[in-house]
Amino acid sequence: MILSDELASGERINESDLARRVGVSRTPVRDALQRLALEGYLARPDGRAYVVTRLGPEDIVDVYRVRAVLEGLAAEEATQVITRSELGRLEDLYEAMEDARAEHDDRRLATLNSTFHLTIAEASRNKYLASMLRDIYEVFERFRPVALTQPGRRDSAAEEHGRLIAALKKGDADAAREIAVDHVHRALETRQLAEEHLRARSADARASASRHSPSPASARSTD
Repeated sequence: MILSDELASGERINESDLARRVGVSRTPVRDALQRLALEGYLARPDGRAYVVTRLGPEDIVDVYRVRAVLEGLAAEEATQVITRSELGRLEDLYEAMEDARAEHDDRRLATLNSTFHLTIAEASRNKYLASMLRDIYEVFERFRPVALTQPGRRDSAAEEHGRLIAALKKGDADAAREIAVDHVHRALETRQLAEEHLRARSADARASASRHSPSPASARSTD
């Protein structure tokens, strides 16, 4: 419910209401809330009610930095052991992403992108690395795919994916790691620029609304 935005960031959670919504008793709901709190999805700022945690700009940067390191390592290790079947799976995912890109289906494109990179992580045969990346992608499910909506980013991301597949085919560990790390860094840079533009537009809209709204004095003069 958190990942699907049914429970929004900052929303307070009432245990009884949530149990009624999902049709179970309060005990499993209480256990689930405790697990979500341990995983960082919920907090109890007043020591009582749970609140869905907000992901701020610093959180997003931290997640991207960790993702860059993990995906770079996954790509490097995968070059030595990836199978033809796994390479074929990556090519199929690449084609599916191309279809989603042509249809401007950013949500599907983001999901396929996560599957693409998780496939590389699993191909590394490092189960701990794959597990950590799964956790990272769950956090990314809480982000709107802002970066992918920016002009040119869909195209550049597709080009980076193509080069990554080529490096994996050649068994070039250094190139694969460099491409994977650079891919994540470029995504972060694009996201930060996009959010700066969104904040600027929001500020302009508020300023415009303020200029056009009547002052209290003028409002009284029309009575």
